[in-house]
Amino acid sequence: MPAPVLWEDSYTAEEPHWALVRLPQGGGKGGLAGIPARAAATANVASLTGLQTIDGVTLVAGDTLLLPWQTDKKANGTYKVGTSAWERTGTLESDILVLVRRGAVNGHSIWMLVNETDPVIGVDDIQFEAMTAAFGGFSS
Repeated sequence: MPAPVLWEDSYTAEEPHWALVRLPQGGGKGGLAGIPARAAATANVASLTGLQTIDGVTLVAGDTLLLPWQTDKKANGTYKVGTSAWERTGTLESDILVLVRRGAVNGHSIWMLVNETDPVIGVDDIQFEAMTAAFGGFSS
């Protein structure tokens, strides 16, 4: 069996680094992959523009944010926050994990994209589920 591959996120030295192990088995993509996010919304975010405070976290330009609760489920996903319109980050694959670092409610949580197949952004509904409860949480 191949050895797991270890990733570390790219946040600053002031914040602890997390690691995610990519499992050699599982998923049609050869295992699980992870996206680090600074925060995750606790409800629908009406305006996907500008610098906002989400779940008690004051976002800065360049932060990655998870939106798991959009009213239009096609808008769920990860976004790069900016001073103007936010941009979606890359493509989403089923079984991908999002590691949320900060937040009064969602800090130190792990979310999984649970679509049966890889969603087409802007076409398919996108569904995330929090996994932290299953693992009993974790700390940085």
